[in-house]
Amino acid sequence: MPASLQTAPLATLVPADPWRRPPFPDLTDGRLTLRGQTADALAARYGAPLFVFDGPGIEAALARLRAALDRHHPNTRIAYAAKACGLRAVLELMRAAGADIEVNSGGELEKAMLAGFRPDQVVFNGVAKTDADLTHAIRLGVGAINIDSVHELERAAAMAGDVGRPARVALRLVPDLTGGTAPGQETGGAATKFGCTPGELPALAAVLAGAGDRIDLVGVHVHAGSQITDAATFAAVGQRVVDLVRMVTAATGRAVPSVNVGGGLPVAYVAAPAPGAVPDYLHAGIGPDEAASALLTPIRDGLGEAVTVVLEPGRSLVAGAAVLLARVVNAKARDGARWLLLDAGFNVLGDQFGYKWYFHMVNATRAGASHDTPFRVGGPLCDGGDVFFDVDGESQVAALLAAMPALAERAEDLRRLLVRLPTHRALPLGSTVGDVLCLLDVGAYAVDQVTHYNGRPAPAVVMLDADGADHLVRRRETVMDLMVHDAGWPPA
Repeated sequence: MPASLQTAPLATLVPADPWRRPPFPDLTDGRLTLRGQTADALAARYGAPLFVFDGPGIEAALARLRAALDRHHPNTRIAYAAKACGLRAVLELMRAAGADIEVNSGGELEKAMLAGFRPDQVVFNGVAKTDADLTHAIRLGVGAINIDSVHELERAAAMAGDVGRPARVALRLVPDLTGGTAPGQETGGAATKFGCTPGELPALAAVLAGAGDRIDLVGVHVHAGSQITDAATFAAVGQRVVDLVRMVTAATGRAVPSVNVGGGLPVAYVAAPAPGAVPDYLHAGIGPDEAASALLTPIRDGLGEAVTVVLEPGRSLVAGAAVLLARVVNAKARDGARWLLLDAGFNVLGDQFGYKWYFHMVNATRAGASHDTPFRVGGPLCDGGDVFFDVDGESQVAALLAAMPALAERAEDLRRLLVRLPTHRALPLGSTVGDVLCLLDVGAYAVDQVTHYNGRPAPAVVMLDADGADHLVRRRETVMDLMVHDAGWPPA
């Protein structure tokens, strides 16, 4: 650790409450429970780290969004973004609950087929689809291939000719809007890698004209970003969709029967605002109904009720329906700071470290105790950055203040700009080795981003049903799984 961080900085904390969302999670006899089961018992039964999913919670999130969409537009489809969590159990649950699916690779397309989705239920995204991906999607007859460039449209037309079946495509167009989220989650700006610019419409129109009936234009796709917390941004997206559809019709002479507005619906990772501790975009100030109204009203008014609107929610459907149970395996005190070291780090929560994403932490073993003591919390890996605070941001602030002492009076402003995670976690004073900590809202992206770094097998995944019964939906990996694909040396 850099010398500038030898002494822990003045603590910034996210308020410990509220965290209860009965029945997942809840507080029973001083311990955290998940649909009636104590987190401690689940961790003891299956081992830690452990992902626990709430099946009814996923169904409820989908139903809330479905109801919100129905209130504001009569013709909408929900295509679950499989990238958020591609567990077979989650995919099959989504299909059974009435969702379609959005995929981002040939692998996700195959998983969707194995989970029982029909090809016409599939939206196929991706900035770098391979020839094999495109050919297979066209041959299957997927509902929409979202075209990401003029070059990709040319390839799709050629492959459709080879396959002997029209390619059903939507044009992914850049709205040139920002979502106000983390920089790495922005997808709607012209400087990002995504989509075609409106200036490319003449070239796209020329390809469509040359392709004839090899290309079936089924829609326009627009996506502004993930974790959009401002209704005004959704309203701007809705209006921009209307403008772009009119531009496409004018350029191509073809009708646009559907519009795909992407995802972006937010999750309240921080239950109440925490100024100075985390960025505002981690606090979701709007719900499904407000977002749906802002997004769909301009589309309905501008394009009419006959147009089909497709949404691709992922995060908002699964994030709140899962927790990670991690065990404290080491504790220490250093320079006045209390430290807890867990059996899960960035090998299990990639977004925590890649995007400085915040996941609220509760001591499940002592959930009834006051969470008012600041702890520095770290993971088990051999990296100084494997900690549950922003070591990079803190180092940058310390380096700037050391190099330019005159900035001392702006230290708080620097911290707000550069440090994207709280310096400490609020936990009970008695938190110690053996306790189980529960990290909330980990259902999106975590399971799919697990790595084997430092020789750590992937955790098990359990799903709870409406009665609170636990079902193993992915077994814990073994050490042998780490080398199952290795050929060894010397060759046999």
